[in-house]
Amino acid sequence: MIRTTIHSWAALIFLLVFQFGCKSTGSGTLEIRHCSVPSPGLATIRQSERDLPVVGKADVVIAGGGVAGVAAALKAADEGHSVILVETRNYLGQEMTATYRCSTVSNQPVEMTPLARIMHMELVEKDIVTVDQFDPDALRSYLHKKISEQANIEVYFFSLASGVVCEDNQVRGVVITGQNGRQVLLGKVVV
Repeated sequence: MIRTTIHSWAALIFLLVFQFGCKSTGSGTLEIRHCSVPSPGLATIRQSERDLPVVGKADVVIAGGGVAGVAAALKAADEGHSVILVETRNYLGQEMTATYRCSTVSNQPVEMTPLARIMHMELVEKDIVTVDQFDPDALRSYLHKKISEQANIEVYFFSLASGVVCEDNQVRGVVITGQNGRQVLLGKVVV
């Protein structure tokens, strides 16, 4: 059994919208739900049904390669699960590594998971995080290195999660849109 922890508000919203937005046809078949709402006053266009290629399958599919997504991927991989990480950009940790807002970083938080404690110590040892700031470029490299060291994590860069695949009222995959068009990634757990 795979246990998941919600690591960010974005992940919580993703789960709530997609988990409760799925309605089963009762037939046990997979169905796709899209995440868009038409703009007021504009018409909608019906797209004919078509097959989307399944390009990956893993125990855990994580939509979002921010710091929380990376932490979730590392935790799942550490527990022995195969992981697919989906990121819209060509790098990880966007909310901290692209903004160049080197916010004050306090000392180590009181409560940390073992993985978070190890990562925090590594960041301090490498001078990526100091008492009053962090280095965004070094953090970006660190996140890429941590992910690349895990053989059971596959990353899909330049891929936008644009829908979900549902089966029996459960989210079972993510529709991604990228350079190769719309494709599907399936997982036992979707975060």
